[in-house]
Amino acid sequence: MDIFSQLTDFSKLIPILVFLLPGFLTMGVIEVLVVSRPRDTLDKIVLAFVLTFLNLLLFSLVRWFCEKTGSLLYLAGAAVCSSWKFDHEHFYTVGNLMLMMICAVGIGLAWSYEATNERILERLRLTNFTTRTHKPSTWRETFVQKKGKWIVVHLKDGRRIYGFPLHYSDGPEERAIHLEPAFWLTTEADGTTTQSPPTTLLLDNNIEIRFIEFVEGEATNEQSQG
Repeated sequence: MDIFSQLTDFSKLIPILVFLLPGFLTMGVIEVLVVSRPRDTLDKIVLAFVLTFLNLLLFSLVRWFCEKTGSLLYLAGAAVCSSWKFDHEHFYTVGNLMLMMICAVGIGLAWSYEATNERILERLRLTNFTTRTHKPSTWRETFVQKKGKWIVVHLKDGRRIYGFPLHYSDGPEERAIHLEPAFWLTTEADGTTTQSPPTTLLLDNNIEIRFIEFVEGEATNEQSQG
């Protein structure tokens, strides 16, 4: 009897979980596409509620537009199967749920595009509304802004490597850089600098990078290899 009552109580939570599912779906799309700062459980729950509100707002607007304009989706749902209609009395219909999922994925893609390219945030920074950025660390911020630049990696033992950063870690903790092509630089006794034949190097935090110099005015990786 206790187990049956627990199952009954759990069944009452199912509509709430389904109601919040679009917010978690949007958050899942964002986490897959965007490199962001780690969030704890509370932050994720709060974000899911915010995204759910945005999903409901967009869902209501899109449903209203579809109904007013007589979209093919709405007309087909009304003619073929009543469960496909955007029912206002029963939310959990095929039509409502499908539209909600489409809105959830759409918001996730739009959020990810903005977080990656900062189209809106950049304009807010230019108008002094904020100085914040979506990038999770200065490490990634620098590599994104200097995209296409060649670098000189200075190691703690004094060696230097010149190359193109084809891949790099999301944060400074890992400090991993994949250089392709890469050239070891050597300073001769007369002060001239020579470079080794091109190679491919993967540098991680065991290499002990001292600092990274971004070379201005250099060609991109594609141009150099062409």
